[in-house]
Amino acid sequence: MPRFALALLLGASAAFPQGVDRIVRTLEELVPKEPVSPGIETELRAAYLLRESHSAPAQAFLERGSARLAAHPEIVPTPWMMASLFAIEPERAEEIVLQHAKPASFAPLLEYYLKRNQSADAIRIMHMAIAYDGPPLGYMGTALGKLIPLDPPGAADIYFTLRNSPALRAKYPLPAAPVQFAQGLASAAPNDRAAVHQVLERLLPLLEEPGFLTDGNSSFQVVVAGQEVRVKSGRQAVLLRIGALTSAVAPDLYQRYGKLFDERLASVKSLADALPVVNARAGPIQLFSWTPFDFEKAPLDAALAEVRKTVEVGRRVGAAGVVMGRADVSQAQKRAILNEMLASIQAAPKRDRAGAADDLIWWASKAGMDRAAIRPAVELLADSARDSSYPIDHEAALMMRKYGVYAGRSDPSIQSRIALLELEDALAKAYTFTLPLLDGKPIGLAELRGKVVLLNFWATWCGPCREEMPILENVYRQMKDKGVAVLAITDEDPSVVQRFAKEFKMGLPVVIDRTRSTFDHYAIEGLPQTVILDRQGRIAARTSVLSDEASLRKLLASAGATP
Repeated sequence: MPRFALALLLGASAAFPQGVDRIVRTLEELVPKEPVSPGIETELRAAYLLRESHSAPAQAFLERGSARLAAHPEIVPTPWMMASLFAIEPERAEEIVLQHAKPASFAPLLEYYLKRNQSADAIRIMHMAIAYDGPPLGYMGTALGKLIPLDPPGAADIYFTLRNSPALRAKYPLPAAPVQFAQGLASAAPNDRAAVHQVLERLLPLLEEPGFLTDGNSSFQVVVAGQEVRVKSGRQAVLLRIGALTSAVAPDLYQRYGKLFDERLASVKSLADALPVVNARAGPIQLFSWTPFDFEKAPLDAALAEVRKTVEVGRRVGAAGVVMGRADVSQAQKRAILNEMLASIQAAPKRDRAGAADDLIWWASKAGMDRAAIRPAVELLADSARDSSYPIDHEAALMMRKYGVYAGRSDPSIQSRIALLELEDALAKAYTFTLPLLDGKPIGLAELRGKVVLLNFWATWCGPCREEMPILENVYRQMKDKGVAVLAITDEDPSVVQRFAKEFKMGLPVVIDRTRSTFDHYAIEGLPQTVILDRQGRIAARTSVLSDEASLRKLLASAGATP
């Protein structure tokens, strides 16, 4: 879940900084007072922001941050550290990260490369992890799943390397791999059927091996050839998914291995036919993995009673958040639930308070609660961040600055984050990007100066992104001729985005950022995220919740848009 969703209105009321030199001196004073990991992150983020306009302080921050990172191999590099290192010193970044304790150093590198669709680099790091004699890399299964749609043959090579060695198979059992391959190959098929065929040719013989597929629990139902097919075991689930894909994209292989599959799959002739089977959800849909209770639909009294029975504070806040978002809950009831959750968080162990307060702000924002109601949660986050060893990120700092919450003045990490925000504001005019639209034409931020600019970071696979698209579409149509520009930015393959845009009749200008340079600059982690820039290019608002059109218009107005 994204840490903060509440709109962060900074334009009208914020005092933008006057001098970069003053902010640099502030950061230099604060960094030595921070814990090691946040301090390194501050230095590298400052170096990233300064790299093009103020090379001397940028180099100084980079050298100090890199040296401290090398001196503390116990530190796991964060996404901000990774993005900064690769942007400034791409040749040395990997070397710096690999100095750290393994396998901890492999995971952030894999995540970095896979997010940027750099499959060759990811494969190289996966082979390093495989060759490592120490503990297994917990991220290996996730990495394999992300690699499959990017490079099916490369992913298959990794999988068979692990499978063909008894020692490696024991170290990396990868039980989810067959389903990952079915779904990942389906994503890759529109662009490279030959590669998908090649991988299926390697995978299908495994299905004939006794004991290859465990008969674990998996249940779902799906319609094939007009008939409902019920799946009751893990083996059946895998055979149905891979069979549907094979029938659609490799009919010659389906004919060869047809005896393995449900005969009704022979009617699957296209990828569109196969996708509902390949992506069928196993088991009932639950709001939370830890309970089957339906907090959305249960009677309100029963839902609140279930919330109060939940012991762990993070889970309790999540359950309460769902209840606060219900249509049958009044504003007064929402406020009462929020206050009850604040009391629960304050009574929780110190280490859990900041994270729970962070989540409470997200849920309260999603429920449409006002600033006065949410402010105590922001104050609680600021008060408890240090005791919780909780990382204060970009969104948290924006929130505290917007709300004028000064409880964090005694915390150098909070003050450093706010100083970094001021540095972003001071350098806003210097930052620009030029990226291709979905039709291949370039668009640059510089050409939009003088307009209010809405940047929506999204992905085709992101459910909440889809939910807010109609709001963005309406605002775009009504305000594009009133000095407002809207760009929907994704890092996905253009062909995938084109199919999605056609299916959902998208009218928004879609920008393709395969290297995620804009994601890095605006510190985007979770999706969706919306960043609104004022006419000078400064961040005026930031949110991960677009609950309704009226709220979005208020954000745009805060940046100077004309209604």
